[in-house]
Amino acid sequence: MDEKPQLRRRNKVDDVQEDSELEGLSRTGSRKLRESNEENYKKNRLKARLNMIIAGLILAIIIVYLIMFFVNF
Repeated sequence: MDEKPQLRRRNKVDDVQEDSELEGLSRTGSRKLRESNEENYKKNRLKARLNMIIAGLILAIIIVYLIMFFVNF
């Protein structure tokens, strides 16, 4: 009745998939599976952030080069 609020949002599809994966596993097995899924999620999110930062830096370098080329520094 007094449920704690979850820190991250979850889809019903994720819950169904997770329940089907966890079915038949022990508590330690399900915990390890859940932890590895969370690690993969965090790694993929970090990869996406780093890719965006790298793309932004490359774009900034190109813009600075073009400014220096046309202004004749």
